Amino acid sequence: MANEQLVILNKKKGTIKGQIAHFKNFLAKYREEEPDAIKLGLHLQRLKNTFEKFDDIQDQIELLDTEIPHIDLVLDRYAIQDDYLEIVADGECLLTSTQPADQSTGTIDRTLDVQQTKRRVKLPLATLPTFSGRYEEWLAFRDSFTSLIHDQTDLTNVEKLQYLKSALKADAAQKISVFSITEENYNRAWQLLEKTYQDTRLIISRHLSLILRLPVQEKQTSEGLIKLADDTQQHMLSLASLGLKISEEILVQNIEEKLHKTTLEKWDETLKRNEFPKLDNMLEFLYRTAARLF
Repeated sequence: MANEQLVILNKKKGTIKGQIAHFKNFLAKYREEEPDAIKLGLHLQRLKNTFEKFDDIQDQIELLDTEIPHIDLVLDRYAIQDDYLEIVADGECLLTSTQPADQSTGTIDRTLDVQQTKRRVKLPLATLPTFSGRYEEWLAFRDSFTSLIHDQTDLTNVEKLQYLKSALKADAAQKISVFSITEENYNRAWQLLEKTYQDTRLIISRHLSLILRLPVQEKQTSEGLIKLADDTQQHMLSLASLGLKISEEILVQNIEEKLHKTTLEKWDETLKRNEFPKLDNMLEFLYRTAARLF
């Protein structure tokens, strides 16, 4: 049943990706034809209506698909989302430029606003990472922020510092609160964060501690099982990026100790005598069991 549902969900996802590609091709042809704002607007609205269903479809796929690593599914989500946002921004910019003045704002300021939207489309605020000052969050935040903001050559340092300040919370925000929004202060603020939080020993210690202290499942719930699997992988990947590999046997044993009695009994039924299970098998079991509890 789950496999059949996954096939249907992937077909729906494929339809959405096809709509994005179709609209991209439509824009390319539109630029060579006589402008038709009504036609362009209808195509744009159709794409938006189709994409509104994407998050729900992708959520279900990430829950049901046990063959593809979870992190790969998440990265695929963001890749599709970025493609969509970029194409929509192109369409909206083109729509504004082809509308009669009395149907748009008729001002240069409006055109500039749309151009700014297009230029920053790869930096959606909804997916801008946040950082509160927890050492275990630093690597993920650093990598995401670097990709989305720090390395973007079309942003000024003033804009980057504005993004940085909006992304920081609690202790981390306080750390750079003394820096006013200027060109020179962005690099100073970023270097201060790196100097403070880029402490390999503390980061490793924190991740190891959190792995061992993963919450015991007081009851069997889909949310609890998914979080147990996700958190284990996130800590493992963060440690691997620092050159530290934890034994799979240790991770499997640690997860077993956190499982609710009912879940543990189901897990034991899948095991073979004299053969220690692989981490991938454990993670697959957790996601599969979680899907059945919905």
